[in-house]
Amino acid sequence: MWVTDQVINFFYEVLGESYKDIPKIRLIDPASVSCIYHMTEIDDLFEVFGPLRLHKADMIICPVNDNTSPLETGGTHWALLVYIRVTDTFHYFDSAGEEIPTRLSVASKLRALISNRKESYYMRELSSEVETFRYTPRQGNSYDCGIFVMGITLCLLNLYKTCPSELRYITSLDFEQYINQDEADDMRQYIRNMLLFSL
Repeated sequence: MWVTDQVINFFYEVLGESYKDIPKIRLIDPASVSCIYHMTEIDDLFEVFGPLRLHKADMIICPVNDNTSPLETGGTHWALLVYIRVTDTFHYFDSAGEEIPTRLSVASKLRALISNRKESYYMRELSSEVETFRYTPRQGNSYDCGIFVMGITLCLLNLYKTCPSELRYITSLDFEQYINQDEADDMRQYIRNMLLFSL
C-alpha cells in the first residue's frame, strides 16, 4: 500500500487530537506543506500560516515529498522535516537515504515564520541549516517511506511528551529501536485499522 497525502493527513489529525495536551508541537499536514512550498509571496505566507504561531512552537513536524508541480498532488517519495527550537535546527529524516530538494525551500519559508520576521526569508541561507539525520531507520522496500514518516513522527511526539529535554540530544538518538521494517509492517496494519474504524 502506497501511503498518500490523504493517509498522512488523516494520521496527523488523529495525532493532533491525541496529543492536544502538548500545545507547543505543530504538526503540519502534507497539503499545507505543499502550499508553503509553492507560495511565492512572503506576505501571503504570513497571512495564511501566521495564525499557527510557529514562533511559539518547540517542535514543528512537516512531511515533505518530491513533487514540485503545483498542478499535481502527491509524489513518489516521502521524508520528514523537523524543526527543534532548543537547538534552533532543522533535521531531515529520509528512510531511503535520499535528499528531497523541496526540503530547503520549505525550511527557508518556515524559518521566516519561526522568526516572525518577513525579512528573514531573504536574509538567510538554509542549505547548511538543514541537517540530514544520519541514523534515520532504513526502509526495506521501495514503498514504505510514508510509513516511516508516520512512525518517526510518532516517536518524536512520544519523546517530547515523556522527556522534552531529550530533544537537545536528538542527533544521538537511535530511532531504529522504535521504527524499523518489522515495526513498519505492524504500523501499516495499525493505520489500516485506524482508517477502517473512522468509516
